[in-house]
Amino acid sequence: MSTSAAPSSSQASSNIAGTFGLILAAAAILLITMGVRQTTGLFLLPITQSTGVSIVAMSFALAVGQFVFGAAQPVFGAVADKYGAEILREGAHDATLPGARRKALTLLFARIAARRVFRFLDPE
Repeated sequence: MSTSAAPSSSQASSNIAGTFGLILAAAAILLITMGVRQTTGLFLLPITQSTGVSIVAMSFALAVGQFVFGAAQPVFGAVADKYGAEILREGAHDATLPGARRKALTLLFARIAARRVFRFLDPE
């Protein structure tokens, strides 16, 4: 008959701290994602006034967006689990981009997207 030794107090406190950290991280992620999704109603009136779209049509569009957001999460989660969630270079399937290069490309993409938005909003 084997007896298992009880975990020491330092191991138990380490497990509690790790669990607490995981709970805090999950709460922070939930807070950020729910905040983004739940605040769209605050912008409903300004959007409808500036675009001329009815509140009913805009509300329906936001509702469809929420539904698609929720329905797509398990699908993209499964894809990320199967193929990995790393940014890969074309032709180099085993090598990820270095952090500095990945950051530079992300900022470049953001700047290009912002310029396109500004050109669309102000075509002069």
